[in-house]
Amino acid sequence: MIGQYVTYKGLTHIVVDETKDMCKLLNPLEGNKKLHVNKRNAALTDYRPAVVVAHKENDYIVTRLGNIISYATGRVMRWNDDHGMRQSILAKADKQLTV
Repeated sequence: MIGQYVTYKGLTHIVVDETKDMCKLLNPLEGNKKLHVNKRNAALTDYRPAVVVAHKENDYIVTRLGNIISYATGRVMRWNDDHGMRQSILAKADKQLTV
């Protein structure tokens, strides 16, 4: 379920972590605030899931809007558009989507 888009209380979030019954939600447009909710209360959307990209021994979740989230911490990476890591991760995500 990690990387899936869900709605919770009328807002769209992305799942960044999960356990048996719970999931951790993040709205990348609202910073790094996370919500812990029961999976029953989060409805899956029809959006294409985010892409998980491996880069330099770390994994990142890349959203459909080009936001990059650390898989390990669930935090949005706030790199400038010209940052080398950002460019490399987005290029890998694009490559995965075109395969």
